[in-house]
Amino acid sequence: MRAIARAGALPGALLCGGIVCGAVVCGAGPAARAAGPVVTPGRARPGETVVVTGSCPAGDRGVRVSGAAAGEGAVRGGRFRVEARVAREAGRRPVTAWCVPSGRAERAPLEVQGARRPRPHGWTMPGDDGFAVPWTSVALVLAVGAAGAGAAALARSRFRRVRGRGQARP
Repeated sequence: MRAIARAGALPGALLCGGIVCGAVVCGAGPAARAAGPVVTPGRARPGETVVVTGSCPAGDRGVRVSGAAAGEGAVRGGRFRVEARVAREAGRRPVTAWCVPSGRAERAPLEVQGARRPRPHGWTMPGDDGFAVPWTSVALVLAVGAAGAGAAALARSRFRRVRGRGQARP
């Protein structure tokens, strides 16, 4: 009898625990979204575009985004979605969304990564004079030239050997 009671109690406890956890998670979702603006993606490089979404009080018409990213947009139904360009300064910096005309401001973090360094793919990096040499093309021209010179030398030597055998010497 005790085994039957334990066997029924365990799934019941797990089910009740799952319901309570689900209610907490679902109930916290809207509150977490209303806490402030959201920057997507959370990491970006200078010059890239991020999307800032959030809400403003009723009656606001526009929103200005500044800080680690800059842009402007409209507020529709109390919500906004702004595409903002990331600033040049690297590091973890805040993005501030200002609601217009109420002046309400909220912040969200954005990690601005350092700019990518260009990597050569068959080309040299330009120096102070800005001159770039296409090494892949130069190597290809040299290889074709060497093959042509070798083929010409081989044809000339064979021609001399063949021509020399067929003629009688005086």
